[in-house]
Amino acid sequence: MNPEQLRQAEKTFYRQLNQIVEPLVRAGLGGPLLFPAGLILIETRGRVSGRLYRTPVVALRWGELCFVSTVRSQSQWVRNLAAHPAIRCWMNGRQQQATAYLFSPEVAPYVLETLPDAIQRIAPGLRLYSDLARVSVAVLDLSGADGRAEETGQTPAGTVPLPVT
Repeated sequence: MNPEQLRQAEKTFYRQLNQIVEPLVRAGLGGPLLFPAGLILIETRGRVSGRLYRTPVVALRWGELCFVSTVRSQSQWVRNLAAHPAIRCWMNGRQQQATAYLFSPEVAPYVLETLPDAIQRIAPGLRLYSDLARVSVAVLDLSGADGRAEETGQTPAGTVPLPVT
């Protein structure tokens, strides 16, 4: 297999796997309820198409924050989060609005003062880890559509509320 065929086979594999896993995670199976880590479903808006995409991811829950990461450089949901950080997610069978803050070698760092307080405290470490490990880490703020936006009147660039279904 040449590299392009391998990339296409990987893409096809994950699409088929996600079709099986997505309805189970959406129903609440495997969520971070008894343990802080588990599966959640994130819904992102395509950065080019504007379509909604649902992707099951492994997450670590810490209070009102949820950490998700990927080691696959071709993960489209990461690029979609960078363009549209207002997302919906399903955790333990419940739908929630969240704002994603992406730490990635491919994304310019945040100005600390624009981040919610809890994320401000961990942002330098996340940025360092992301740069050194060459992975993307997203922090989902589950405290509301954007708790910081309510305080300052500002939202992360590209934030667009998603319709509730």
